[in-house]
Amino acid sequence: MITYRSDIDGLRSVAVVPVVLNHAGLPWLSGGFIGVDVFFVISGFLITSIIAPECAAGQFSLLRFYERRARRILPALFFVVAVSFFAATVMLLPDAFVGFAGSVLATLGFVSNIWFWSTSTGYFAPAADLLPLLHTWSLAVEEQFYIFYPLLLALLLRWGRQTAILGIAALSLLSLGLAVWATPRMPAASFYLLPTRAWELGFGALLALGVGPRRMHRGARETLSVIALAAILLPVFLYSADTAFPGLAALPPVLGSALLILIGATGSSAVHRTLGSRAFVAVGLISYSLYLWHWPVLAFLRVYSAGPDLPATLAIAAVCLSTLMAYLSWRYIERPFRIRPGTGRATGKATGKPRGYSQGAIARFSLGGAVAIGVVAGLVLVGNGWPSRVQEDVLAVARTAQPTRFRQNCMRQYAPEDICRFGAPSNPGDPVDLVLIGDSHAAAVADAFDLAAREAGLSGVFFGNVSCAPLVGVVTGTIDQRENCRQLMQAAVAFTENTPGLRYVALVARWPVVVERDLLPGERGKPFPIRLDTDVFPDAPVGTTNAPAVTAALPRTLEAFAAPGVEFLLLGPIPEIGWNVPDHLIAHLRWGNPMPADPDISSVLVRQSRAIDILEAASAARPDTTYIPVADELCKPDCPTHEGGTAFYWDDDHLTPVGAERLIAPLLRPHLAGD
Repeated sequence: MITYRSDIDGLRSVAVVPVVLNHAGLPWLSGGFIGVDVFFVISGFLITSIIAPECAAGQFSLLRFYERRARRILPALFFVVAVSFFAATVMLLPDAFVGFAGSVLATLGFVSNIWFWSTSTGYFAPAADLLPLLHTWSLAVEEQFYIFYPLLLALLLRWGRQTAILGIAALSLLSLGLAVWATPRMPAASFYLLPTRAWELGFGALLALGVGPRRMHRGARETLSVIALAAILLPVFLYSADTAFPGLAALPPVLGSALLILIGATGSSAVHRTLGSRAFVAVGLISYSLYLWHWPVLAFLRVYSAGPDLPATLAIAAVCLSTLMAYLSWRYIERPFRIRPGTGRATGKATGKPRGYSQGAIARFSLGGAVAIGVVAGLVLVGNGWPSRVQEDVLAVARTAQPTRFRQNCMRQYAPEDICRFGAPSNPGDPVDLVLIGDSHAAAVADAFDLAAREAGLSGVFFGNVSCAPLVGVVTGTIDQRENCRQLMQAAVAFTENTPGLRYVALVARWPVVVERDLLPGERGKPFPIRLDTDVFPDAPVGTTNAPAVTAALPRTLEAFAAPGVEFLLLGPIPEIGWNVPDHLIAHLRWGNPMPADPDISSVLVRQSRAIDILEAASAARPDTTYIPVADELCKPDCPTHEGGTAFYWDDDHLTPVGAERLIAPLLRPHLAGD
């Protein structure tokens, strides 16, 4: 058994408090998510500190290792999942309940990191804040690591400690290199998945294997411990959702954590005495339960308040409730299960009377708990989320508040056999009258184009991709996104060039974001920087901002699509609401929460003014181009967001199919002339 170190429990508090406060919405702790990386380093160190001596003594048992993991992880986890299941039954709508049940099964199998990577829009996306078990991704990373790591370490130690150090160091550096490469190219995968996170546990493991000095001068300890603590705390204040993570940006908190652990093994310092104080240790002891509880509490309160950003009173209440539940969970669930019979000892510190649970009891509890929770989750999946739980008027709102079929089925459909058609019935090879090109806002209004085109007897084709402005000669977003947008415009231009008789090309985007770069004030999400492609605009100034880039690229785009008889339609910006319409409407119907005020025309036009000027200027410069205003026509003076139980938006800025048909189709009809 390793020697207990109170400073490591204190370091756990340094890890968990920023995570909790960041998730609760404290704005000046925008980088609090790095606490998870501190946990990874601690975990790698402690697990290796247990395994390595057992291997050296020839006493390592894989069964005993997993028994310890079960005692440590499962009881509190099962309890939190069970309570969350009860809350989800009461609060979640059928589709969300089905997703929750899927995440429960993924959590039980310790693959929730893969689940959330493949099913959500990203860890920092607002929608992710409503997923009650999102935080279990980090548990999944650890447990996946511990599937292969004990055997690998035991094997390497057979050839000596130096071989083990070299092997773990090589794999850790490989993982770090992969993280650096993958983070800008596939940020969600890099954030969630084990291959780009294993190095953080590996750095902790190297400490336990003896990397680093065993003795250190007191002055060096004092100085380096302050530097190490700063390396953890500064990212908490300086990082944000915009930070490319976990690439090189993860190095400071990881190295800072490793250095604090290393220094603590050589002696004391002011920092370590502080970490070892009763207050820090107390928080550290409940840190696992606090981590488990805080996120579901926050998520369900966000469901109740219908938004990712909680009012300050609810955020404070969530932190207090999470802390209380964490203490009770640690005191009455975590600690008793970690005690082995007859020892009076948990897998760490002495805890009192000789009592506890045998290895067989732990095995039965683990299997039985997983099966029981899994069966209930399976019943939810089979029952399609048990819709009978929810009142009919709420279900009606949910039914109308679905993303358009074009968003769900037509993004990146560029091959001739996959082209997404709309309007008058047609088959592949039939003439096409209208091409609609754009981003997710184009997909959101495609139902309006579909209706207006059918009424005019026109057939259309949709080309779209998320976050891709319909502009030739611009570069935007991550490397993957950049390539996706390039493919979109290449496919659209090629199609129009090879389509004789084409009559209309329509360009639609969330123009205020494209032009201004930033989302609405208070709206969560990453900015949308674009720049001119120097291959298309060789004389473009370096660092050209969004508005000048759009001003230059839009005329070039119209010229790229120009052909005899083709008319261009530039649809004006859709009013952005600033709050999730269906969520607020549902909360209003279910719990009587007040509806926010609809935005008025003046505030909308302030946001849209520069984008409208650019679109109108491009239209005025070409006789074949028509600008179709939207906000001026819809907002009289308030912009409609819903009618009764029908939501016109499926979030805070994308129209529902019903919203598109009711609000946008009337604006299109005068501009689409039939045969």
